[in-house]
This record gives sequence, C-alpha cells and structure tokens, in this order.
Amino acid sequence: ALTDKQIGPHALNENGYICDWLIGGPFPLQSKRPKSIGRDTDFLAKDGGESKIKPSTTMRYKAFFPVSKTSRQVGWFPYNVEPQESYWQFIVDLGNVFTDQYDLPTKQNKVGYAFCNIFSPEAVDAKLAVSSDDGFKAWLNGELIADEHVYRVWSKDANVLDVKLNKGFNSLLLKIDSDMGGHQLSARLLDPKTQNPLENVTIFLAKPKVKITSANRD
Repeated sequence: ALTDKQIGPHALNENGYICDWLIGGPFPLQSKRPKSIGRDTDFLAKDGGESKIKPSTTMRYKAFFPVSKTSRQVGWFPYNVEPQESYWQFIVDLGNVFTDQYDLPTKQNKVGYAFCNIFSPEAVDAKLAVSSDDGFKAWLNGELIADEHVYRVWSKDANVLDVKLNKGFNSLLLKIDSDMGGHQLSARLLDPKTQNPLENVTIFLAKPKVKITSANRD
C-alpha cells in the first residue's frame, strides 16, 4: 500500500512537469511496422480497463515478452523523478525503470502506463504537454484525449493538448509504447493564457482519506 507521503500532495516542478507517478507494467509490444502489436491491447481489462482503472499497488498481471522469451509478474509502483542538474530531470525513463524493477534483459518492445490524479481547487482550462518515445495514448477522467501512433525520440512538448480540469480530482493515464531505442515520457501542465506552469494544482497518486483543503493541499 502507498504511504501518506507517497500519496501526496506533490507539487509540479518549476517548469510545470509532473514528477510523481504510479507506473504500471511493463507489457509486451511486438514491432510489425507500420503497426506495433500491443499498443492497442487493453492490458488493464481485468481491473476496469484503461478508461476506468483506479490503480493500486495490489494489482498484479502476468506478462510474457516474446522477444526475450521472458515472463514476469508486474504491477503498479510509485515513482518519483529525482531532480538532476540537467534537462533530463523531468523525464521518466521507462526503459531503465522497468529493467531495474523487474530485472529484465532488454529495454525495448514494451508498453508502460503512468497514472496520477491532478487536484484543482476550481474548474480550469489548461494545456497538457506530453512527450514520448515512441507513441502514446492519454485518458483524462476516463476520456481518450490523445492517440499518437508514432516512432520518435523524446522531444520537448511534442504534443500539446487543450484540456479542461474539473474542480477536485482529475485522473490522468498515459500509455507509452516503445518498439526499439528509448522508452520515455514526460508531461507538464501549462496555463493556456501565459504558457507558464499551471498554478494551484497538485498531484496525488491516490485519493486521500481526508478532505483536501487549502491548508493540507500545499
């Protein structure tokens, strides 16, 4: 189970990046360009599916990776992007994260998930800037808001999405696929008017048991 500290609240970093996630997976991807088998598979179906998932560290999945002929029991675990003295500080390197977590022989041909709850004290318009290596899908409050089937390296603000945050908790699920090379993601929240980091929002990995107020949100 998550500790209170892991649950949050967590602040965006100074550039608006989300640095605290629940990471799910990895799951197998088979490269058959121009398609990749696995990117459209709902690996979370037994727990409500990608549009309804409420991740928990108790959820477990059996994953078989045909490329390396490896099997693993995988699940969800908290991850914090530790600050570094470089622009890489806000990138989740799923290739390294999954390899370290599950002692996998390769970093390629995988699908991974990243989940968080965005808490906003009021309903606001925002921009969600997502960068991925390779493609990604994104669900906000259960609605599919992006489906980018591409082969690319990470680049800053590769896809900027106009979104509406509800008052209270907003669930965000990202699904990132990688057939070869890197497997990375980043996401940040921006004010649509100023393009500056969105203010007054915080990140939670699960909904806390206590009511959120201005006193315990900061």
